[in-house]
Amino acid sequence: MLIIKSCFWNSQERHSVKLYDAQIGKNMTIAASNDANNIWVGYENEHATTFDNKYPFKEKL
Repeated sequence: MLIIKSCFWNSQERHSVKLYDAQIGKNMTIAASNDANNIWVGYENEHATTFDNKYPFKEKL
């Protein structure tokens, strides 16, 4: 994997949490169930991908 950092942002609680590679899928699910507005993943090439908070976590363009 080229992912070097992964985070989700909960706009209601105004905090971000760094996720380890082994936690990504699990914590994305938790973020969605807690109504986080955006989930984003940073890649090695500095591209940030933002996902909505509803399964199946579609990428926002």
